[in-house]
Amino acid sequence: MFNEFDERYAQGRGFITKAINGCHTSSLTTPEDKEQAQQIHHEDLLNLVLGVLRSWNDPLLHLVSEVQSIKEAPDTILWKAVEIEEQNKRLLEGMEKIVGQEKEMRAIYCSQSMGAAESSMDRRDVLATTSRSSHWLGMANRGHRELGTAVPADGQCKQTVSQPISGLP
Repeated sequence: MFNEFDERYAQGRGFITKAINGCHTSSLTTPEDKEQAQQIHHEDLLNLVLGVLRSWNDPLLHLVSEVQSIKEAPDTILWKAVEIEEQNKRLLEGMEKIVGQEKEMRAIYCSQSMGAAESSMDRRDVLATTSRSSHWLGMANRGHRELGTAVPADGQCKQTVSQPISGLP
């Protein structure tokens, strides 16, 4: 698909150089490698991923719209553009769900550790009754708590939980 696009539309126009150097995400500070990513607080990393995914919503929508308006554009290019746009939406929805669940788990942990609210749910109940992604997130948070590394980004628990997590009994 890339070669077909390059042959028809991009050759001689410096398109690739402009696209690489002028990417709308180039202003986002992202880790260069795995080691740098591991040094970032998990909440900050999740929010960074959310930001990158959100930053592609409008450009992908615009791409699909523009490809649809090119009469001689092959169907494969349109199909691939739509596929990428839909995949970005699915990834974004999944990440928003994970970030929301992480915030709920942190709120529960903070309220329990501060003694601000009594919770009738113990860790096993939360893990048993939440979705599979929550289960893995809960296990990761539990491991971090046991290592003493699970604290909010600002280092202090400030939130309390006055309502149960939606979807839990």
